[in-house]
Amino acid sequence: MNQIHTWKEDIILNSAELKATIARTGKTYRSLAKSLKISEQALYNKLNGESDFKASEIRILREELNLTSEEIDFIFFNVV
Repeated sequence: MNQIHTWKEDIILNSAELKATIARTGKTYRSLAKSLKISEQALYNKLNGESDFKASEIRILREELNLTSEEIDFIFFNVV
């Protein structure tokens, strides 16, 4: 049974998995930061857990990285 998440839930970032996914897709942090309309430093901060991704940013990453709902759950909500 799939769980449905709202964007208001606490984000528990699986940083290692997100970084690995970015590497697999060949996207650069620079290009992702541009798509997210944030600085590269802000993206690094988010990837390192120093600040949280906004719901709108998760949606953009979903498109940019071609993530499935299951991958979103695993990366951002720690749901297996």
